[in-house]
Amino acid sequence: MGVWTMRELIALVAGHGITEFEWEHKKDRMRIRRGGTDTSTARPAAPVPETAPVTPAPDSTPPVSPPSPAEAVSPPPGPTREQPPPAPPPDKDGTSAPANVEEITSPMVGTFFARARPDAPAFVEKGETVEPGQTLCIVEAMKLMNEIQSEKNCRIVDILVEDGESVEYGQPLILVEPL
Repeated sequence: MGVWTMRELIALVAGHGITEFEWEHKKDRMRIRRGGTDTSTARPAAPVPETAPVTPAPDSTPPVSPPSPAEAVSPPPGPTREQPPPAPPPDKDGTSAPANVEEITSPMVGTFFARARPDAPAFVEKGETVEPGQTLCIVEAMKLMNEIQSEKNCRIVDILVEDGESVEYGQPLILVEPL
């Protein structure tokens, strides 16, 4: 088995969160195990030798006097009330979005694509009405294209991400208004 094959297998196991993987082909055999050690084969740790206690050197800085009542920090106020949710963000043109706006968020870290190909039209445009199952965008992760589809009838209020921009898990991509 070549080094590159081993590296690819290790990357595959690590990338998919697999905890144990065993591969065998003819005379080649490889076992990858991630996570904690197997308790049946674990050896106890070597005893730690005792050391003499360390005493700090005398401090040459003068002692600090406690703050006067005027300098004392007041304790935090009583329990805080939850703040009301922030108002919906204004659209790019400066107008405020409707109150019943919902966010379509990225299900993974990747690259946002508003169109299937660079020369193709965008899947959706601002103001457009979409139906359940209609593709809104693509988030590409590890060369896999993941279509993000509408779950309900809605109107596109705003597209928050530029085509080709990197996105994080949970990042709002598109604002929609359910119909």
